Amino acid sequence: MNNQLKYTKVKELLRQQIGTRYPVGSKIPSTTALHKELGISAGTVNRALQDLVAEGVVERFEGRGTFVARDDKDIGFVWPDATTDWFKTSYPSAVLHVAEAEAERQGKHLLVRAMRDYEKPEFVTPGATKVAGVLVLFSWCHQAIAEYHRHNIPVVLVDPLVRTTGVPFVTSDHFSASREAVLHLVRLGHRRIVHVTLDSLSETIPYRERVFGYENAMHEAGLGEIAHVHRTSPIEGSHLLPEEEAAVRARAAERLLEMVDRTRPTACCCYDDIVAAWVIRTCLDRGIRVPDQMSVVGINDNAMAEQIWPTLTTVHVPVQEIARVAVRMLDTLIQEGRLTGDGVILPVRLVERASTKALHATKQATSGATLTQAS
Repeated sequence: MNNQLKYTKVKELLRQQIGTRYPVGSKIPSTTALHKELGISAGTVNRALQDLVAEGVVERFEGRGTFVARDDKDIGFVWPDATTDWFKTSYPSAVLHVAEAEAERQGKHLLVRAMRDYEKPEFVTPGATKVAGVLVLFSWCHQAIAEYHRHNIPVVLVDPLVRTTGVPFVTSDHFSASREAVLHLVRLGHRRIVHVTLDSLSETIPYRERVFGYENAMHEAGLGEIAHVHRTSPIEGSHLLPEEEAAVRARAAERLLEMVDRTRPTACCCYDDIVAAWVIRTCLDRGIRVPDQMSVVGINDNAMAEQIWPTLTTVHVPVQEIARVAVRMLDTLIQEGRLTGDGVILPVRLVERASTKALHATKQATSGATLTQAS
């Protein structure tokens, strides 16, 4: 067999194996290893690889080896299955909209997928669309990140529920969000301040940091002994029938009102705006006037905050900046050929509206029983 025929066969064999034996982003064996495996001279193997590099099929990195090439024009955006409760809010679509605009500004395409199988994440299965990097929204699975890295695909986590060591992330300051909400209420004269949060999120970073921010602010104000965290699930039940979901919400409302009767708070710091809107509606249904009898603060400052009545005092989360920073961070990883990096935590700010009000000294003096510890 002449050298030209050998070279052509090696080239076509490698081309066939790309996407099956060697998925997108995976490392191809060295010239020496292929020489031994195929029984073809190292020079012939190297010539075939050089042609594939020139065609953009593979790419070589000095000191690292040869990898199946990705299309630098495409980046992936992976978010949880759209049937989950995360899509009860406008947050995911807001992040996606800005990320898409920022990617387009950089001359890239944003390919969107829902993450349904964390053991086989999108963009890395055989025959999948090639991407240069991936943004993962609300990440909570280390295994998926490891799979991307195995294929040499850099990842940036956007507002992750859990973080993976060494993987860059962009998020907001969850601790300061609830802390600022509580200190705002303290400045208005409130002392009996409860925190209403979602029990279903108890294993996530936002949950832990927002609870910690609440407790820190209460201790700072000298109110640590009467701090109370009420854990509820007002937005759960998305997979239930309408009547079943109504029953779930009714039970959650009953538990909230039992807590109010028992602890007699004058103000409530909520996990987010959706929880705050639910608290306001539950209070109004019971005849508890907001903010005259109960001041309420949310977190996120999404579109509903200005649409409900009373308009919601909340903590503004810089969603647009989170998305822009994430895309830029991913582009840097791609250009530098890196998989690891640092995280960025963006500041938040209080937005005061009609759902909070100063507490009169006489009302404070006559308010009810001391708050209990978290249940």
